[in-house]
Amino acid sequence: MAAKDKGASGPGFSGQKELRACYIRVRFSGLSSRSPFYPFSTHYSHNLSIITIKNMIWKTPLSLEGLNNVNASSMGGFLGIEFTDFGDDFITARMPVNERTVQPFGILHGGASCVLAESLGSVASTVCIDLTMQSPVGLEINASHLSAGRQGEFVYGTVRPVRVGRTMHVWNIEINDERGKPVCLSRLTVAIIDRKS
Repeated sequence: MAAKDKGASGPGFSGQKELRACYIRVRFSGLSSRSPFYPFSTHYSHNLSIITIKNMIWKTPLSLEGLNNVNASSMGGFLGIEFTDFGDDFITARMPVNERTVQPFGILHGGASCVLAESLGSVASTVCIDLTMQSPVGLEINASHLSAGRQGEFVYGTVRPVRVGRTMHVWNIEINDERGKPVCLSRLTVAIIDRKS
């Protein structure tokens, strides 16, 4: 731990990062089972430690089951978008290139790429805030289509933060094909607004 990190001392603590991680662990342990993202994934529930979660940006603990349940009754579910992985600062989902997501020429429709990108960015903002106090609202999305996604395959999108501020989030979403070739690069801007009491 660098000398500039100051905080409590004693067994298991060497600075502010550890104190913050301990706070997050207590917050996570009180999660209501009614949360759409309950329960923990096995990755975290079996290894819930300061080292595992201290750098996470999410305020809501994630599980693939919870993410996919929320997605099931929306456009994402209609297009077959499935969340497949997450980490401290990223979430990944895949989408099939099929009759629901292609253009007439048999390649991935650019609009479908935008749906995948916005689905990932919107979920990322949702789990970065306290939904009892705030709501995420999409402001702007742009997308550069770099290559064609081929019918019969999957494309994989991964969202990572550019900025997670108090009133605005900016997300970078990279979409690749099954071989890792870039298909689309997108950026989503989300406004964070206070809920009216």
